[in-house]
Amino acid sequence: MSNNLAAWWPRAKSMATFFTLTLVCSLFGFLLVVPPSGHSHEVQPAIIDLSFEKGLSFTLRMELNLESVMAQLGEGHSDTSEAANAEEYNRLRALTPGELRAAFDAFSTTLFAGMVVEMDGKPVQLFVKRLVIPEVGDLALPRESVLELSGPLTRRDKNLTWRWSPDFGAAILRERKADGQLGYSDYLSGGAGSDEIAVPQKSWWELF
Repeated sequence: MSNNLAAWWPRAKSMATFFTLTLVCSLFGFLLVVPPSGHSHEVQPAIIDLSFEKGLSFTLRMELNLESVMAQLGEGHSDTSEAANAEEYNRLRALTPGELRAAFDAFSTTLFAGMVVEMDGKPVQLFVKRLVIPEVGDLALPRESVLELSGPLTRRDKNLTWRWSPDFGAAILRERKADGQLGYSDYLSGGAGSDEIAVPQKSWWELF
């Protein structure tokens, strides 16, 4: 009996080792095949071009990660998964253009409350001029939308300033002059506002 047990034990030990290794390899392979449930990337600043249009109006053309603004991720995240509102960001990132536009329409009140454009120290009302949202695409990459806002001017206006909530992230604000050249340009973070940007003075025939 003892001789049979001695002969069986090495084989049993070898089989147990084999099954253990097989189980470990299977689990490792499963982890490689199953993709992570979330998708993350670095939070980039919005690029905002200010232009003074023909007539009495101005436009803010914004190239931005609309979902990160709407989820109010803030700034300073090298990975969106680090943000407190990462789950909401992932939900928005998976929406179709039509679904995201509907969500933005509901969010726009919050956006306008957190974005302040002042003309000579007085707030200016903003309007959505255009919004272009790409298809969903690769969820592991940010989706860059284009949002254009417009506001009115008067012939008495001299200087414009801009700022928005730090919850919306950092922004690069640039003034695009009529000849296409850059005027004022600054990187704004932490809710900091821009310097005063001079409004071009136009003659009557330039208004039409």
